[in-house]
Amino acid sequence: MSRKEYEKNRSKIRNKDPKYKEQLSISFIARTYNVDKETAKDLYLRSMKSCDICDIEWDPEIHKTRFCVDHCHTTGKVRGILCFRCNVELGLYENSKHKFNLFTRYLNEDNNG
Repeated sequence: MSRKEYEKNRSKIRNKDPKYKEQLSISFIARTYNVDKETAKDLYLRSMKSCDICDIEWDPEIHKTRFCVDHCHTTGKVRGILCFRCNVELGLYENSKHKFNLFTRYLNEDNNG
């Protein structure tokens, strides 16, 4: 393939290369969460294993994307790896622990099945 052909189709070629995509993802995690490359690589690899809350295993046949890097929106500190559902549910209650406790109490009441 000529240099001109490569330049014309560079993004298509790079997007098909799994090593390139992995390096891109690791760099993104490092920049976004302000962690070193080694930590970013560990988070990247963990994002294809299981959720830290519900323990569901990542399955590329079911999940369209890797699991999420969970972090505190106030401090930026990375807390773990979550599936999409747990990440969304945690996000709903992160800033309202009181409301979370109300839901927990409601679900634990005898009259709720």
